[in-house]
Amino acid sequence: MLTRPVAACNRPLRCAWCTTLAWLLAVALPPAIAGPTEANGERLADAIMRAQAQTDGSGGPVLYAFVDSRCAACQVLEQRLQPLIRAGQLTVRWIPVRIAGSPVPAAESVQANTALLALLSGSVQTPTLAYRTQAGALRIQVGAPADLAQLLYRLR
Repeated sequence: MLTRPVAACNRPLRCAWCTTLAWLLAVALPPAIAGPTEANGERLADAIMRAQAQTDGSGGPVLYAFVDSRCAACQVLEQRLQPLIRAGQLTVRWIPVRIAGSPVPAAESVQANTALLALLSGSVQTPTLAYRTQAGALRIQVGAPADLAQLLYRLR
């Protein structure tokens, strides 16, 4: 179930969160209800790629990481990925989200990213990773991977 964050507006379809959620529900969710299809995966992948993010690194496959700056597991994940990023083996796009109960209002782009994460995984849990497999399939992983070498292998 999607819930609006505390900072969401009361002006439907005027803020980024409302607009993004409306787009996701109109475009991505109906095919998902009908069953998994290649087109649905492409729509979700497109939404992930267009999410506002900070890029870290410029070599290797791309990993999309939905993270909250206050999340300890997200901070540990960032530290664990840094050697791969510095070695040019991985590019990470850090997509900021805000988990429920945040006392600080989130920027509209963060609200939109949070809505996207809720649609992808069914909840807002961080860290959540999105990536394409070697075969090109979109994969979503909730939680930090235990084995980074295995994750890197799946990305290539």
